[in-house]
Amino acid sequence: MVDLFGNVPYSQALQGVEGTLPAYDDAFTIYKDLLLKITKAYSDIDPKSTGFEKDFVFDGDHTKWKKLAASIRFKLAMRIADADPSLSKTEAEAAFTQGLISSNQDNFILRYESNIANANPLYADLVLSGRQDFVPADTFVDYLNDLQDPRRNVFFDNNKTPYVGGIYGSFNTYTDYSHIGKVFF
Repeated sequence: MVDLFGNVPYSQALQGVEGTLPAYDDAFTIYKDLLLKITKAYSDIDPKSTGFEKDFVFDGDHTKWKKLAASIRFKLAMRIADADPSLSKTEAEAAFTQGLISSNQDNFILRYESNIANANPLYADLVLSGRQDFVPADTFVDYLNDLQDPRRNVFFDNNKTPYVGGIYGSFNTYTDYSHIGKVFF
């Protein structure tokens, strides 16, 4: 949220009806606190601890959790580089020393289940809903048309030539626009 909005409620946020007008904290203060929290989280990851038996992200691999924590620490350190170059450098070097995510095998991936209750939201919207009336947005189609992008025949069906995107954010009549390509869909 800080990256998008700058100063935001943080230290007084999430108070419910007791705190409906929380004070705004400055971005640098928030990042420093997050650095403290992620550093503690890294330290708290203990291979001897229980609770990782049902880990559906890294399958109980503490090393990967530590790489994730160190990578988040590194990213936070980069966010404060302009505000405090010295602290940024110290935190980034410490995170790098701890070991960062360096391959796709260490990626943090939430795997969705094959049941309706825990399915990927895109799968629910595109497949489980049974809808077949989606059209690509004109912003995307026009951009690829301008580039003569060779992937258009994968992204879009050839029911309209040249490819025509629906007006972004509007209700679009399915038959008036290019359809999503079968392979891409």
